[in-house]
Amino acid sequence: MVTKDNQHPPTNASAAPPTSDRQLPDSVVDDAASLPSTAQVVRVPPPPPGPEPRQNQVPDPDLVHPLPGYDLTYVRPTVSLPGIEVGPFTYFAGADFQDHVTNHVGYLGDRLIIGKFCQIAIGVEFVMNGANHQMNAATTFPFYAFGGWDQQPPPLDWLPFKGDTVVGNDVWIGQHATILPGVQVADGALIGANAVVGSDVEPYTIVVGNPARPLRQRLDQDLIELLLELKWWDLPIAQINRLIPVLTSPDLDMVSRELRRELATRRSTSG
Repeated sequence: MVTKDNQHPPTNASAAPPTSDRQLPDSVVDDAASLPSTAQVVRVPPPPPGPEPRQNQVPDPDLVHPLPGYDLTYVRPTVSLPGIEVGPFTYFAGADFQDHVTNHVGYLGDRLIIGKFCQIAIGVEFVMNGANHQMNAATTFPFYAFGGWDQQPPPLDWLPFKGDTVVGNDVWIGQHATILPGVQVADGALIGANAVVGSDVEPYTIVVGNPARPLRQRLDQDLIELLLELKWWDLPIAQINRLIPVLTSPDLDMVSRELRRELATRRSTSG
């Protein structure tokens, strides 16, 4: 779209100011003293510094802010609450991940387990089992949670306890998605924005909607099986770096060939 800021200048020569009034960029002006006195010299400020060179840097999973200037955090070094386990290099588009793990009541003993290299967008919520109310009685009101009422916490088998919530590796969770208690999200899955996930998600499957339903597999079954065998997220950093051109290529036929070669080499050296 063309706007005022990116319109091309008029091609009519008469629209240009006289040469003596033009602003000359630094790339043209090497020696201001050599210019006629009528020339206007403009010193263009240098561009802002870009990101620091990444060559020879070793990725550090314990950095809290891996992208300076961005409100994005590696989750693992920010976790302090018991019952939350997160693998290295999983990031959250925010600074307060634990605030997005709700209804995590200690006496229930449930855990949130998230694997490596997951990408968690802003506004994602993990709802734990403390959100569930007793549904097999006349009332769902949790008297035991408030002072002054004569009820002890009910046994777990009276509650709709769903167990641990587990998210695999290399899972992308879109903005404002909600993961409900006890859900198992397998490796490589993709959770669509605003999805409400109440049932398990298969490997490398895209789910969308409320309630979330499978849309399609993200990759063909043969490639999925290769990736699940490779488990690239468990490899040393040097090996992951070597595989990045393969893992990030859209040429999936080439990816399959290279992964077969990689796995064949692994089998031959391990056995």
